[in-house]
Amino acid sequence: MIPIIAVSFAVLLLLGIPVAFVIGVAGFIGLWWSGEYPLTVIVKQIFEGVDSFVLLAIPLFILAGAFMETGGIAVRLVRLAQVLVGWIRGGLSMAVVVAEYIFSGISGSTVADVSAIGSRQCCGRATGPSRRWRWSRPPPRWASSSRPASS
Repeated sequence: MIPIIAVSFAVLLLLGIPVAFVIGVAGFIGLWWSGEYPLTVIVKQIFEGVDSFVLLAIPLFILAGAFMETGGIAVRLVRLAQVLVGWIRGGLSMAVVVAEYIFSGISGSTVADVSAIGSRQCCGRATGPSRRWRWSRPPPRWASSSRPASS
């Protein structure tokens, strides 16, 4: 059974299928080929594993974060956080943490927080992709990676 899973995994990867689907399909092929379980039981277990309100909530929280970002609340929270702690040395990373703290009280989801606030802080700009730096020169490269990481 393991050689069949390994071969199907390699073939599907070489075909360019995304890794998440490759893992699922290779496992399905291995279980089906072993003959231990009927095909109906395998398919039933797959659907029962995916049938979860928690898994449904993740894309909806991301959508809520996108709505809050397009509505402008994310930009206002980042500006507020920059006013509160932006003057301190290392304040930009602290501003992300403060904005995330406030935003998590509003949305109730870390996934929505990172999708709304993290997109405002990455791309090497202080307040989002459409804004300019308020400083004369951009910070070092590690600064742009520390902002989304602190989200």
